[in-house]
Amino acid sequence: MMHGQALIDRLGDRLAGLRGRLTPNAEMDKITWFRAGGLAEVLFQPADEEDLAAFLKAV
Repeated sequence: MMHGQALIDRLGDRLAGLRGRLTPNAEMDKITWFRAGGLAEVLFQPADEEDLAAFLKAV
């Protein structure tokens, strides 16, 4: 299993052009309303629906 930044590095050019935010090793408890969760290897927060579609197509 790959972790955070290593996964982002491996995807490299496939993620170029995304406008959203990629966060390696994101602490999910800091962004969920019920403050539960551990680390996400990578969290993608898209700029909009088009950005989300581009991300899903890339991965």
